[in-house]
Amino acid sequence: MPGLPNATDIPLQQIDVSDPRFTKTHVSTLLYREVTASNLITITPLETYTGAAGPGRLTLRIGNGGAGYTGILRTLSEAYLVHTPQSDGELSIAWIPNHSRHSLVALLGDLVDIALTYEPDNEDLAIREGWARRVGRVFSDHFVIAGPVADPAGLAPSQSNKPGETKLIVALQRLAHAGQAGKAIWHSRGDGSATFTKERELFAAAGVDSMMNNVDWVLTLPLTPYAALQRANTDGAYLLTDRATFLTAQQHDVIGGLRIFVEGGQQLLNPCAAMVSNDASQEVIRLATWLCGDKAKEIVEKYGKNWAWRKALFTVPGQEDFTTEEGLVSVRTKLARAKL
Repeated sequence: MPGLPNATDIPLQQIDVSDPRFTKTHVSTLLYREVTASNLITITPLETYTGAAGPGRLTLRIGNGGAGYTGILRTLSEAYLVHTPQSDGELSIAWIPNHSRHSLVALLGDLVDIALTYEPDNEDLAIREGWARRVGRVFSDHFVIAGPVADPAGLAPSQSNKPGETKLIVALQRLAHAGQAGKAIWHSRGDGSATFTKERELFAAAGVDSMMNNVDWVLTLPLTPYAALQRANTDGAYLLTDRATFLTAQQHDVIGGLRIFVEGGQQLLNPCAAMVSNDASQEVIRLATWLCGDKAKEIVEKYGKNWAWRKALFTVPGQEDFTTEEGLVSVRTKLARAKL
């Protein structure tokens, strides 16, 4: 599998959302939707993918957050460069890392050409405002609740003999009460990402959102999804993360102290759409369409199945969830097995 990009070796340039580039063509409501832990938008690539001929004369920029760290963007981009004749020696593809909302903002400012995003509401807003369109779905990731294998909040018992939505609600309620009792720690991104938005939605649905305000057991850490897992592993904390990042970190053997307690169901679906500007070039449309097409679907469907856990990271368009056999709740980590 591709190695994890080493962000410490790559200086990334960032600008604030107040930069006039973001209001040059449209004054989008997206710029003012909420104040988050950071309003800085990354504008330089973390990785650039090239064909056999080396760097092309044209670079297409893809904005995305967590999926880039799994290696799927590299794999898809390199497949496109190899199998698309018009890209031979002419094209490179760059990944510019921002979470979902910031990737859309970067698209607004013409700082990326394609935004792969996970927030249908924000995507719909961009479409209504008239500056972007949705080409299609590339894949779906899936949110999961992970935490320490010791499970001090007692989430594991909440998973027996209950339908999916009830399992989720019961687990969140147990977690909140365990946190109040000083038995559990929760890590929150607090960064305006799709993960943070979903976290707030889920705790509100469970009726325990008020228990998370200004409390010692909730720690806000605006990290990348991968780094957030590493920190939770160090601190013995629970968190909302995504299946693809969890499996990637497990493959790298850096989160042996964590396991998954809740997964599956419509509430935890995390669909990734390809968004482009309304005046996108033919080269951009061609790549975005390919990413939503059959060849990309074949790659996504198999991605991760040759890793240690033999599990796909994503589902493909038309597949809303994994089967029970493909689930992760029943899979024990090395640390968990060692304690048996």
